Amino acid sequence: MRGQRPAELAAEKPGLRWGADHFGMRVKGDFDGFCTGLRNQGVAFSMDPTDFNPTTRIAFIKAPDGVSVELLHRKDQP
Repeated sequence: MRGQRPAELAAEKPGLRWGADHFGMRVKGDFDGFCTGLRNQGVAFSMDPTDFNPTTRIAFIKAPDGVSVELLHRKDQP
């Protein structure tokens, strides 16, 4: 959730919205295969699957009203 921060004005940041920015879902198993399956069904990605750090792989998909869905896979937890 995103709220106004101290001394922050929405007018100074084009596109800034308060409320839900994104939420995350953990994906177990074949992360890239899961993402490919979503893409084959017409899901639009705002960030393709990428390594966030050595143990975590992430991607972002577009959802209605400017909200994003973060997909997260921990490589050390199949």
